[in-house]
Parts: sequence; C-alpha cells; structure tokens
Amino acid sequence: MTNFLSVCMYHYVREIKNSKFSNIKGLEFNDFILQLDYFQKYYNIINLDDLISHYNDKDYFKLPPKALLLTFDDGYIDHYDYVYPELIKRKLTGSFYIPAKIVEANKVLDINKIHYILAKCEDEAALVKRIFSKIDQYRLNYNIEENDKLFTESIKSTPSYDTPEVKFIKQSLQKLLPKEIRSILINELLIEILGKSETELAKDLYMSKEQILELSRNKMFIGAHGYEHSWINSISYKDKELEISKSTLFLNNINIPKNTWTLSYPYGAYDQEAIEIIKMHGFKLGFTTEPRVCKTEKDSPFALSRIDTKDFPKNQYANPEKFYYDC
Repeated sequence: MTNFLSVCMYHYVREIKNSKFSNIKGLEFNDFILQLDYFQKYYNIINLDDLISHYNDKDYFKLPPKALLLTFDDGYIDHYDYVYPELIKRKLTGSFYIPAKIVEANKVLDINKIHYILAKCEDEAALVKRIFSKIDQYRLNYNIEENDKLFTESIKSTPSYDTPEVKFIKQSLQKLLPKEIRSILINELLIEILGKSETELAKDLYMSKEQILELSRNKMFIGAHGYEHSWINSISYKDKELEISKSTLFLNNINIPKNTWTLSYPYGAYDQEAIEIIKMHGFKLGFTTEPRVCKTEKDSPFALSRIDTKDFPKNQYANPEKFYYDC
C-alpha cells in the first residue's frame, strides 16, 4: 500500500496587519492557529524523525494514515515569535530551514531585500524605469539583453498572480541579470527606497543563532536552506558544492545531529547534480516546492514535494478529502 504524506510549507507567519510592512505577502498568525486546528482535526502530524525512519526502513516504520509534516523556510524572526510558542503549546514539532548566510554573516537574503523594496514601493512602473536606467549603465561592460527582451523574458517565467512590473522586478533582480550587478542594484534600491541598511534589516527580520539553538533544544528540527539561498539548478557544479558544503558547516557549528540532516532547496530549485551532492554530504531528505502530495513508496527522499500553506484551508470545518491524496 502506498504511503501518502502532505508537507505544508510556510514562510512569513506574523500579525501582518499590525506590522510595519502590512503588504508583504504571508500568513496572518490567527490564520496559522486556525490552520493548525484543521490539521489536528483531520491529519496525523508527524515529526522529521518519523519520516527519516520511514525512509530508512519502510517495512519497519510505516507512516500513519493522512500523515502531515510542518516545514518553515528562511529563518524568520516570525518563526521564533509566533510559530515556535504555538507549536510548543500544542506539543507539536516543526522543521525549520535556515539559509546559513543570515546567521554566519548577518546578511539579508536578496529575496528578502526584494520583498521589502516592493512592500515600500508605491509606483511599480516607476521602479521598473529606475531599474532599466541602472541596467543601462552596466550594458557597455556586460553582455545584457535589451530592456524590452528582459521584460518579456521575466513575464514568461513567473507566477500569474503578480503584475508584469512585479514579475520583471523579481526576476531581473533574482535571476536574469549577472549576479554581481544584481547585488549592486538591490543594495542601491534598499537604501534609496527603504532607507535602511542591511544590518538594520537583518536584525528585524531573522532569528539569531541563540534563538535557533533554543528551538533545537526544545525538540524542533533545524535543517539547511543553502548558504546564499541560490537557485541551485542555475549554478555550476562547483558553486552547487560550495553552497551545500557551507550549509553542512553551519549545521555542524550549531551541533545539529547528522542523522537528522535534511535540506529544503531554495525556491524549490534542484537538479540531479544537487541530489547527488546532498547525498554525498550525508543529508537524509531534500524538499522541493512542487505542489502535490508525496507518495513515499515511489518518490525520491531527495525530491519530496510540498504544498504551500495558502493551498490548505484555514477552517477546521472545511472538507478535507481533496487535500489528502493526489487527484
């Protein structure tokens, strides 16, 4: 019999309406509470040890019916302030995936800088023009496509719920431009639009090493989420190896037992090379962002799918049946 597993993926969980940046997309804390009510009513919430044991010996350790795992990406302070106390209160565990750079170097991930730039921006079209102007300054020294081609490419490769302007802003600053230019542009925009330094933003945004250690001491699971939060499927083998090996150093530095090492691929992006590297470094599981239920008898433990919190109900009276299995 096939074992089914739902893995719920969270990012921002906070009292968004009362926060400084109320238009940043995330889950309201009260909705998180209601969703946990729903999960506890209809699912069997497991911990990471259960899943690792299952993959080590499926005949010995069967998952319960309607199994569900809770995962939290990016090391946000939200997870310490809101998620962790609620899980403790309910005697549940979560798996928290930390990009090592935010702790080891006290740096803000580019993706988060972009989130906050967009949250502060009042005119998306004007921001696009500003980015075009900055790109024009670098075009003589770098092989960069024309602005209209960049814009068209960005629209093709991103979700439909964003405006074309937001799609371009995200994709150009995350992926389409050369890395060194992306970093310069993002940091310039952070100061120009947000008026905050990277150090100031990092303190507001992420858990400290001490807070992460507290989670670990209290039976929460800590995993890797890359070092720089790179698109692992878009970088060279050498850079993949560096990104993942630096993640293992971070886990060693905070004394995470090697038999619990798991990794959440940043952006859900991975390829066969990435799988071989994380296996070589001793990781037990790898998580993607493919939005479907896992079939653990068939799915690779190094490419497990996850369903975003937004795709689960926030009401314990919702009909659960379609969320249990793939349709």
